[in-house]
Amino acid sequence: MTTLIYLAHRDATRSQSQSFLKECAQDLAGIEWIDLQSQLDFLGSFDKVQERQRLLRADRIIFQFPLIWYQAPAILKVWLDQVFDTDADLEAFSQGLKGKALGLCVTVGAAAYHYQIGGREGHSLSDILSPYHVLARHFKLDFLPPFVIHQFALKTDQEKALLAVAYQHYLRRGQVGQVSYSRFLLKQLQARSFPFQSNPTQALIFETFLGQLEDQIDEVDEMVDLANNWEED
Repeated sequence: MTTLIYLAHRDATRSQSQSFLKECAQDLAGIEWIDLQSQLDFLGSFDKVQERQRLLRADRIIFQFPLIWYQAPAILKVWLDQVFDTDADLEAFSQGLKGKALGLCVTVGAAAYHYQIGGREGHSLSDILSPYHVLARHFKLDFLPPFVIHQFALKTDQEKALLAVAYQHYLRRGQVGQVSYSRFLLKQLQARSFPFQSNPTQALIFETFLGQLEDQIDEVDEMVDLANNWEED
């Protein structure tokens, strides 16, 4: 699985949130990080042929950006205009994109409750990010639920640690949601070796904890399925 992260940011090197996310992604296999502003500054323009070839090789595409005045930084629009130019080859390129996944990772300075009907902004982030959903539908891409990070600067070290795992989960699975994330975290715990596991008693306690955690996740998963079926009925 190859995932492209197209970062749209004026100066990512000075961004604490983007530096944090890049560090979270650097050890993951199959991840390619593209800083659009740095690339444009170096080349002067985007190489449409190269970009299209890179997109066609990928399985998942992530647009990552801070929300500035309810939209992505202008560099992402420049990239889209140049790479998705309506030339004679666009139809063949479109066919090659079909079935790939498109996701969004968006950092937002305001609290989540502001982005809802009745909130300060009066619109949800789903409303604001809807143009990317339309883009995905046009090119028959599988649009993933956006991964949204609110108020990164206010997060504690513990919250950032959880965010790191959730972000890695999104890059690997393209999923958000408590059940999916919990299963991913459980597998991470099961795959790791901890120093205390050399003690038989502590190892047994840890294995019991993992078993109980897995049971709880299964129960929540069943409840979600019941709720979804109830809504459909």
